[in-house]
Amino acid sequence: MVWGNPIELSTKDQKNVRFKNRLLRNRVILSAYDLSDANCEQYLRFLNRYQPEYLYGYATALDTLARILEPVCGRLRCRPAAVISTSETLYPEQRARLKSIFRCQVANEYGARDAGILAFECPCGGLHITAENVLLEIVDPITLQPVPDGCRGLVVTTDLTNHAMPRLRYLLGDVAARLPAARCPCGRSLPLLQPVEGREDAIFCLPGGRLVHGNFLNQLARKYDAILQFRLTQSAPEIGTLQLVLDHGRSGWQTEAAAFARDAASFLPGMQLETRQVSEIPVTASGKHRYAVRTFPL
Repeated sequence: MVWGNPIELSTKDQKNVRFKNRLLRNRVILSAYDLSDANCEQYLRFLNRYQPEYLYGYATALDTLARILEPVCGRLRCRPAAVISTSETLYPEQRARLKSIFRCQVANEYGARDAGILAFECPCGGLHITAENVLLEIVDPITLQPVPDGCRGLVVTTDLTNHAMPRLRYLLGDVAARLPAARCPCGRSLPLLQPVEGREDAIFCLPGGRLVHGNFLNQLARKYDAILQFRLTQSAPEIGTLQLVLDHGRSGWQTEAAAFARDAASFLPGMQLETRQVSEIPVTASGKHRYAVRTFPL
């Protein structure tokens, strides 16, 4: 597992969790907080010795591990059955890299710590809702009324098997869309979910009330090789801060940084966007990378 720590637990309880994972579940956790190129050989030796059945973790953390191992992937002697990505949006370039480095299929899982597994990807690429366990609805982020299939909105879940603490129409804060009724080529009849696009607090609210999901930043960033990391934080409808980690060794990095900032601003009319160069953008307390954040209520 390329994972974070259970931060709500005490230090002692965190150690107990790691102990149980190792001895009772045969799981080993590589910390998602401090993945480093300097540990490349250590990761290689560990994977070759441990021979994991599968790898499981945050999309960005798994992708970071794959990037670190890329120069030495010819010496990687383990071949897991699958890489399972969860908790974050898995982008096509990340999937391709994971498949290439670990030489296995990559499956996308959608779940929530307080709602269980909500959807899982089949071999044909369909993200099937676990309808036996949950009633999953998509609602408008403003009115909270159900939207038609194919329309994006907030994910709302109602537990069907949680007898201890059932939750009725529980807002997870994720943004997604259900696909219109269709039979997946795999033969499973479970309903299908479009890939989850991120969090409600990654939706930017512009002056006048227009809503723009921050997912567009990922599409823009693919054009600029000099941009290593980025995060856009909106503190008010008119105010945003774009943090950039840049590859100063690449020719034209200043031009690419300025072009990316202009592209981002064009999607956010009415927002004053300040650009800052930083040396690192840390992950959140959970171990996930946040690229778009809104700090005020929708």
